[in-house]
Amino acid sequence: MRRAGGLWLIGLAAALTVTGCGPAPRGTAKPGEIDVRTLDVGGYPTAPIDIHIDDATSAIDLRGLAALKLSDYVLTAYEIDPRLATGGDPQTITGTDKLPGFESNPDATDQSGLMFGFSTSGTATLPGDAPDSTRLTITVLQFGSADQASQAVGQFYTSDVTDQVTQGQLPQTVTSAKYRGAQGYWLDNTHTIRTYLAQDAYVILIEAESPTIDRAGLTTMTEKGFDLQVPRLAQHPAITDPHALASLPWDPDHMLSRTLNPHGDHLAAQVSGLRGTLNSAAHPAIAEQAFTGMGADEFARIEHTLVVRTADAAAAHKAVSERVLPGPAGAPADPPPLVPNSACVDNSNSDPAAPTRFTCLVAYRRYLAYVGSDELPDAHQRAAAQYALFANSQWEQ
Repeated sequence: MRRAGGLWLIGLAAALTVTGCGPAPRGTAKPGEIDVRTLDVGGYPTAPIDIHIDDATSAIDLRGLAALKLSDYVLTAYEIDPRLATGGDPQTITGTDKLPGFESNPDATDQSGLMFGFSTSGTATLPGDAPDSTRLTITVLQFGSADQASQAVGQFYTSDVTDQVTQGQLPQTVTSAKYRGAQGYWLDNTHTIRTYLAQDAYVILIEAESPTIDRAGLTTMTEKGFDLQVPRLAQHPAITDPHALASLPWDPDHMLSRTLNPHGDHLAAQVSGLRGTLNSAAHPAIAEQAFTGMGADEFARIEHTLVVRTADAAAAHKAVSERVLPGPAGAPADPPPLVPNSACVDNSNSDPAAPTRFTCLVAYRRYLAYVGSDELPDAHQRAAAQYALFANSQWEQ
């Protein structure tokens, strides 16, 4: 430590000696960053919204917030089977009317004690426009107690089977030697296995479907899903007290105030970790590779903007220069004028699942943003506004 200190003092003395001799350097001082007020942001806001007000939680859907937190502990389908590389249809569940498979009969489970849940699915990537594919849906439901979860399995299963019979189906019981508490059934006509399992205060529902009759294969897939999902949930203690929802951390790292919010509506915003974001990705396998490569650890999404906190500034800037996307690589498009550390791509020929035709990437320090629009001039203005918002948000550490 003394040696390092001595070198620091020597370097300081040398610097003082150099600056004390000879004429002062000529030239005009330049700001370290551009004046963001000169950027063409259209009508988009560039001032961060202060969402950390004392009564913020009274204005949001606390069950929906808890469901988003839960999404970081729900498996993606491709973790169970790498063939299921196309994601889709993520759902936060705040009532039985949103429970997959019960849309036509929500009243049957209204007294179940369900607090919230999250559901995600994945399908096998097939060449061309093949109509059928292997599909897996994983749903995790949180109840007020382990007893309620256990009772709900029987209640859901009975209601589910009854509904299938009413529709003229003939469900066949499926059992598991490994998970004896699981209750499931097989449908010949849809090549589907649907299985419920209680785990502490959670219920795990796995639905597996194949284009051909493959009951054994779907049974194996379902059991693997339980093998992976059960220990994952053990990392996320259940919130059994409804009053505890009000104390959930909403956005402790100020991700939302750094995210372009065209309408100023923070109630529709989402904050999650890596797995929660992958559960909402159209291409979770590609997205995981992209995000882990840049050391991303937190994400915020509002409308067509995704903000990513990367490992450091170098990682964020590298993602822009290499046009790293959470989906198939798009063709280069013109970058937004005068916006530093930015690039754009055209998704029209590379990613039919992309929500917008154009995506622009913007990096600022360790933050990376993906902004989208179907019109390139609008994407440019959104990117400029996002960069300005990044610059105006640095007071939040």
